Amino acid sequence: MTHSIHIEELDKDVTISDSDGCEVETQVVENKVVVGYIVPDYEGLDFNDLITDFEVFSAHRHSGLESHRKMQEALGLDYNWSPDLESPEIAKALKVKGLSTRQATDEDRLATWKELRQLRQIGNPCVVVLDVYSHGGQVFSIAGEGMQCRWDTANGGAVWVPNEERSKDYQAEAQATSKESGRPYVEVLTELVTREARADLKTYNSVINGDVWGVVTEVFEPHEGSSVLASISEESCWGFVGQANAIEEMRACMKNKIESINTPKLPKIK
Repeated sequence: MTHSIHIEELDKDVTISDSDGCEVETQVVENKVVVGYIVPDYEGLDFNDLITDFEVFSAHRHSGLESHRKMQEALGLDYNWSPDLESPEIAKALKVKGLSTRQATDEDRLATWKELRQLRQIGNPCVVVLDVYSHGGQVFSIAGEGMQCRWDTANGGAVWVPNEERSKDYQAEAQATSKESGRPYVEVLTELVTREARADLKTYNSVINGDVWGVVTEVFEPHEGSSVLASISEESCWGFVGQANAIEEMRACMKNKIESINTPKLPKIK
């Protein structure tokens, strides 16, 4: 499919690939027209390319058992979504309290589990709990921050987990900051991973909702005997996450192309 644009200054038309009603900008330069536009990048929606150093695990029934289990592991839960009171971390903590696993009651174990979760010492130390808003699509946000709807928001319905390398880096950074500032390590780490998760979710939400774009820049010039300008060059770049980012890149590409047209051509030296 194609889309026609009338260029008032030249009283002629240009024809571009269908931009699905998205952003299109034109600029007349001498007798040429530079056209920039963005198009949905359906081929760019590959998580393996765009989401590489973190994962989001959901408790939604359609997300699958593997996602469920990884979320449970990240939160220190068992297969029934209850606190995992048989974990090795609890046994170690009970021993520090002078209690053997035989002596400890379920109340002792649960209290210990809560203490360890508070200290990020059970489950994934860098996990961040998320809310999920589902209404014609899904939007993930830090728990308590996003759209709160009594019908469409699942509070605590997912988690963000960084990969092992990022997790180690965050813990090391939190330890250094805690030592330097005197602030509690857990407080620093929680603040750090929450900030990082918030930034990652912007990308994640864009990708899962199809907000990935290609940027196209075309140059047209008059064609003798035709009311339609002829395309003489086309450049494209793909995989821009977020429409605002794509539009910014489109304008930068147009600027570069306009400057190249305006730059005088030096004569060739024989």
